[in-house]
Amino acid sequence: PSEMTNSSARCIATTEAREAAVPLVAIALFLLLTRRAFADPLLSALLVQILCYGLAFPVSSFDPMYAVEAAFRRIALTLFPVLTLVLGARLSSARSNEQALV
Repeated sequence: PSEMTNSSARCIATTEAREAAVPLVAIALFLLLTRRAFADPLLSALLVQILCYGLAFPVSSFDPMYAVEAAFRRIALTLFPVLTLVLGARLSSARSNEQALV
């Protein structure tokens, strides 16, 4: 079981994360460089969702590699709405702070 967990985690880290490295770094920088906004509590829910998906792959009754290859992109798309809300709230907060300075 631990061998399958390691191989599925390695597959996620090598294929999907490598393809998305630039957008992930850009999102991380945006979150670090902007002020907190009203939608930031959604980030904890997003992290829990990612953790649950990460744990579901190795526990799956099917082959974990099948789950990674077949479902990971679709699952990643389910994270998009929450992340969009958080980023949009931070962007509007940054704009209102910018207008207040002018």
